[in-house]
Amino acid sequence: MSPQQERMMLLNVASLHTEEQERMMLLNVASLHTEEQERMMLLNVASLHTEEQERMMLLNVASLHTEEQERMMLLNVASLHTEEQERMMLLNVASLHTEEQERMMLLNVASLQR
Repeated sequence: MSPQQERMMLLNVASLHTEEQERMMLLNVASLHTEEQERMMLLNVASLHTEEQERMMLLNVASLHTEEQERMMLLNVASLHTEEQERMMLLNVASLHTEEQERMMLLNVASLQR
């Protein structure tokens, strides 16, 4: 797909809603709950567990693995790819788009948010 085609698709998406429509939709979502309702819901969630219960749960999770087991697991993950393989994968991803294409895409996205 050419950079021109990319730009046209992004422009089409941008024009689906006017700025005014976007603002109205955000206002509608914001008004679904009053500030008081939001506060009450947060208080209800907070009271599901006492502070002591939370502390005990965290301790239980922490004790599932010893420090040595954690270290071994991290070493196993680290050894899945050699440093050279990692570098090659990053280079392959970087080469999917030329620097110019990347710059154009970023400019298009930036203009959508204005």
